[in-house]
Amino acid sequence: MEGEELSGATAARYMRSKQTPSFENQRFIKTPVALKRLGNDNMDKDFSGFREERDNMRRLINLEREIRYMKEAMSSMIEKQVNKRKHLY
Repeated sequence: MEGEELSGATAARYMRSKQTPSFENQRFIKTPVALKRLGNDNMDKDFSGFREERDNMRRLINLEREIRYMKEAMSSMIEKQVNKRKHLY
């Protein structure tokens, strides 16, 4: 293909085939929505296959981490209040 002139449609098809793997080569992973994450942080994951989505994925991971920390902080505060009330009565 190199050195040849490519028509518009052929060039587009050739470029598309270089950018995205064929359907047979793609791998899909089905996960339940409520599946608990196995690791604490996913920031070290490789998102090279998701060029357009990489920034969005990092934002989502950061938001998820923030929510997890907020839940832990709220649980700790509530537990302290409950323990404090138990000592008052």
